[in-house]
Amino acid sequence: MKTLFALTVLGLLVFSEVDAQTTKISIYNATGAKLLRLQPAAPNSKTITIRPYHWAVIQINADSLGFLFQNQPYFLHFERVKSYYYIAQSEYVFVLKETSQREFHLTILANKADSPDEYSLPN
Repeated sequence: MKTLFALTVLGLLVFSEVDAQTTKISIYNATGAKLLRLQPAAPNSKTITIRPYHWAVIQINADSLGFLFQNQPYFLHFERVKSYYYIAQSEYVFVLKETSQREFHLTILANKADSPDEYSLPN
């Protein structure tokens, strides 16, 4: 019984350590009628598609995220183990604005966005 308890605690510690190294990026698409398609630069990564007035949570285990948007390469650099919040806007040009957690969640609530699509990207 003690062995089972010790293995359970050890498993939880390992799982929390792996999760503790993850950077979480939340992006809300406020562009209106445009799909936001991000093609991560990491090999074998799926295209991230965020519909208008929807949002996504991207978890990475790295300090940067490279992606293609409208065939242009972009890179976002992060501190590990932090959460980042972005709102994608577009009137005449595309803007990816970093915002606070509070403003991000208020924007989502005001626009009645559904639950997020979740993506986990390899290193």
